[in-house]
Amino acid sequence: MLLGRERELSFIEKEYAASESFVILYGRRGMGKTSIIIEFLKDKRFLYFSATKEISKLHKERFKHCLDRFIGRHTKTPAEWEDMFRAFAQTNSGKKKVLVLDDIQYISVKSSEFFEILFDCWERYLKPANVMVLLSGNFTSVTAYDGSGRATGNETLQVPDFVKTMKIRQMRFNQVHGCFPELTFTELLERFLVAGGEPKYFKYFYNKTPLMENISRYVLDRDAPLYDEPLAILEREVREPAHYFSILKVLSKTQQKLHDIYSTLGERANTLSPYISSMIDLNHVVKRLPPTEPNPEKSRRGNYYIYSIFISFWFNFIYPHLDELEIGRKEEAIMHINSALGSGDHMWNLSYRVARDIFLWLCETKQFDFDPGIREKTGALRDKDKISLPLVSMEEGTERAFCALCKYNHCDPLGLPMLQELVERCAVNKDVRDRDIIYGLFSKTGFDSALVAQAENMGNVLLVNELDIVVAPREG
Repeated sequence: MLLGRERELSFIEKEYAASESFVILYGRRGMGKTSIIIEFLKDKRFLYFSATKEISKLHKERFKHCLDRFIGRHTKTPAEWEDMFRAFAQTNSGKKKVLVLDDIQYISVKSSEFFEILFDCWERYLKPANVMVLLSGNFTSVTAYDGSGRATGNETLQVPDFVKTMKIRQMRFNQVHGCFPELTFTELLERFLVAGGEPKYFKYFYNKTPLMENISRYVLDRDAPLYDEPLAILEREVREPAHYFSILKVLSKTQQKLHDIYSTLGERANTLSPYISSMIDLNHVVKRLPPTEPNPEKSRRGNYYIYSIFISFWFNFIYPHLDELEIGRKEEAIMHINSALGSGDHMWNLSYRVARDIFLWLCETKQFDFDPGIREKTGALRDKDKISLPLVSMEEGTERAFCALCKYNHCDPLGLPMLQELVERCAVNKDVRDRDIIYGLFSKTGFDSALVAQAENMGNVLLVNELDIVVAPREG
């Protein structure tokens, strides 16, 4: 079993068992879509084709080789999509066949009519033959197919209503924790502060090699694979990287409002807005709304932050030292990382992303009886431009609110002062003070006996050490 992707595999298996199975996995590059597909195919009869950056004629010729290999002999089938899809559908098989087209965006870019042909062949040949079609692509969104003949753009895929889709996102902290049981919580947290939950970075950082040694080897050397990772990504995805790069640089320090980005870069809103919208579409930037926002889909409020933890790490710890690194001097960068990675804004911001992941997981697995609703409504509350409560969730359909603090950089067990601070913050916050509040504290070093006793006495406190609940609120 591919650890951490049980939900995704369950979704694909359910569709495979259905009478009609047409599935698209989509999302940013490096999220592990191909690994999920490989795991799913282990006990299946399938034809797998991985598209590359080549002209349409070569795509079809290479697919023809895959088809012949699947059939077991050279065929006279013309190297045209309709003929080849029909031949695959007509091939006898002892079990349900799966047609897998991976990195499909490379075909769609070179052949604008490809999806029209595929959708038509699904209705005429593949569906009647009980074939499952499984596509994967680096699209950032999926919308309804308008039948115009232009089935896809550079970033958005349009699909008919018979297609089932799933966006593959980076893993949450609790999912990463399940993938690397050999690492302690502290070791995992340190690596998460650098690599986050993007599978493309797992091989570089999630191992027993000291973290600083891996950073030096894979990031700080000029020839290292991740040395200029943000620029390499932007050059691959956008035409004018300069504005995108600059926006990421501004957002790397902390979550920002739009006017902060405009004023820092000295650009007009109408100049930068298209770039910010594009970065949201590309999943490089995420807009986080206050948990109290009544209409999150239509709101213009909110703060913006970098989606990729590694990109945020790079801007905070690598970018300031590029001049020294270019001439082979790593010392200042290493000193900076050693002294500041476990503290400061980067650590603080990501600590709450970790605590948020754990909180949502506890709710989803019913270990904690609380309904946070959509993920986007769990976040920070601000008093003007200052964060007053960094982790808040409003329960759907009730007056209950969950408010929490976390401390992952302490060496000692957390004590009563932290709970008292949280209670005081909630008492003066107009958005939560009149609600039925559940207080939460997250730690990796446990809690002292006085805090545990007080939490049990209050009855409305959740204490979480690492991923385990130490004290849960009383029911009722």
